[in-house]
Amino acid sequence: MELKNMFSNLNGNWLRWSDYRISDNHGVKYIMPSDTATALPYSCTSAPEQMVVDALNLGKLVFEQKEDKDEVCLSFARKYGPLGVTPSVKNPLLQGGRDTDNSASGTAPVYSGIFAKTYGEPLERYQDTLSILYMHFLMIKGQTDKLSQKEQKQLRKHELTPEACGMNYRLTFGTPPQLVWEPENLLAVLKLCYALLITDPANLLKICKHCGEAYYNPNSRSESCSVKRRTPPWD
Repeated sequence: MELKNMFSNLNGNWLRWSDYRISDNHGVKYIMPSDTATALPYSCTSAPEQMVVDALNLGKLVFEQKEDKDEVCLSFARKYGPLGVTPSVKNPLLQGGRDTDNSASGTAPVYSGIFAKTYGEPLERYQDTLSILYMHFLMIKGQTDKLSQKEQKQLRKHELTPEACGMNYRLTFGTPPQLVWEPENLLAVLKLCYALLITDPANLLKICKHCGEAYYNPNSRSESCSVKRRTPPWD
């Protein structure tokens, strides 16, 4: 499975900032662009497999409560931009769509437009979202021994919470013409790509038997995430 195989000449418009920080707003931590960050538009469909793998391995760090999980969240944001983990808020005070700067009103940064420099995503919800994605991955791979009975029950009951994909698109006049997807949030793109990968009969998403990390490899015989992992330390 690859989005490029399903939709030739597909591009997904998204925006990331060159640097992010963790900001405290009334006792709540948010992932926000740094004051000196610059906007970097890119196509979020150019490497969907790597985005899914990065999200799963970040979810693994959160699930295992590793000390560096906050810094890895910032690295993920620098690479892919805001996930859009909070639902869009329909408020008459918020005009201008995804670029709205609502900081002057003194409200939480989550109420600014998703592409605004003043927009922030709640760190705890950001991490919980990716941790749930990783737990779903463990369930699919049969590694239920790592999950509590409560976690397994909740996952089976709710499966993976769907996201509205917001398949807004436009067709360009280029040669060849391109289908440009303008998703409502990156989380919808991430979950769609994950769903396509995890349901592919070719078993493209795997867990490395040496390090336990998620990786993508179309080779059905692959069991390790790299040649280095396959080499014993004494060689």
